Amino acid sequence: MKEAFAKAGFDVSTETWALLHVAKESERSIRNFFLENHKINPKFILSNLHITVYYSKHAYDQVSEINQSCHYVLETKYVRFMVMRPGGENPDPNLLPADNKVGIRIQKTSELRAQIESYREQLCQFENTEILGMRKPSTKSRNAFGAKKFQPHISLLKGGNGIVNLTEVADNFRSEIQHIYFDRFEIKKS
Repeated sequence: MKEAFAKAGFDVSTETWALLHVAKESERSIRNFFLENHKINPKFILSNLHITVYYSKHAYDQVSEINQSCHYVLETKYVRFMVMRPGGENPDPNLLPADNKVGIRIQKTSELRAQIESYREQLCQFENTEILGMRKPSTKSRNAFGAKKFQPHISLLKGGNGIVNLTEVADNFRSEIQHIYFDRFEIKKS
């Protein structure tokens, strides 16, 4: 049905996404790190790495889709590995990294975090009671849609990846890769 309306020229967008994309050179370094240092099967390594800066279940008419170049650097001393599940930022014997998606979250002390929050603030201003309903509006640390708590992160590995010791992987990662580069900021509607 959505496709029929789109073919007829109607805007059928229902979501708004703001994404900060990892540069391909950094993505290759991360991929090689998992392939060479930890022998992860390539089918478990994610591609098109990005940070979801903002998400809404509604497409904002006032917000234009953009895809623009940028240049940001994330020092890996400001990232922490986590299991990408609720509570996954803390060690839990019931949340095995081998069985779950694994990623990195960006600490509040990172310089990149301020830029992410700036992008978020620009998009949060379009939230209104019609869109939010009974939800509380998004802030620097809270989402109106999706996960309640906003933690900028990058998912790196699919579940089934085989990682047993996430602390060891994290230490090796920060030792091997000191910076992650971002080269594109995108707002899209879907």
